[in-house]
Amino acid sequence: MKKKLWIVALLWLGINSFFLVRWVRAHYIVPVLMYHEIDARDTQGSKLVVSPESFRRQMEFLKLTGAKVTPMEEVVEAFHSGDSLHSRTVVLTFDDGFENFYTNAFPTLQTHHLPAVVFVVTGWVGKNGYLTWEQIRQLDQEGITIGSHSVTHPWLPALSDVELKRELQASKRILEGKLGHPVDLFCYPMGAFDERVRKAVIDAGYRGARATNPGKAASNRDPYALKRVRISRSSDSLLTFWVESSGYYLGFKEK
Repeated sequence: MKKKLWIVALLWLGINSFFLVRWVRAHYIVPVLMYHEIDARDTQGSKLVVSPESFRRQMEFLKLTGAKVTPMEEVVEAFHSGDSLHSRTVVLTFDDGFENFYTNAFPTLQTHHLPAVVFVVTGWVGKNGYLTWEQIRQLDQEGITIGSHSVTHPWLPALSDVELKRELQASKRILEGKLGHPVDLFCYPMGAFDERVRKAVIDAGYRGARATNPGKAASNRDPYALKRVRISRSSDSLLTFWVESSGYYLGFKEK
């Protein structure tokens, strides 16, 4: 009798474990971490500014916990082909092209040999607080991916077809002219897009695009709507950062 109970118990555990694993995998979303500024100053309490010390600890944490920090272009190509990705894949992205990426984030990324993509607003290049073309070219030569974040950072769904085409194509053309090679990644300003904008991004020749939170109904493997996790001051806690970079944060947040 006891032997039969053990068999039943083991079967029950096996079946439940199988469905638990499937349920967990169904809620996994590749964590695409979105940073803005890496700076020690307190910009009037902006949550989008992460201190260099916090950033350094976060990158050390990723290395120590076995995260597979992967270039966004590799994730995009895997989504196109249907290939699987490492279970601890993490992508690092930086919006707007702030100069403090060059001074405060880039050295840490170099130390840990971590890839990242910087999305540049071409109309802001060289302005106070933003990357110069010389810095952008150096980053590109050192292995940092440079992506487009439009020309003027507008709300794309509100633009006319002509204006939309200009924002997408002109920024791509400018970056490619400065860098001397194709620029394949785009980031929707403020994460705003719709089907018309998505199609325009494809038509402009981009291979992939990062959004913000396109919603629960959106595919978790759409190369033109990668979901992001915003990293902010609340991520100073490594426990919070661990949750955010786990791959399950967005799945539960969208519930």
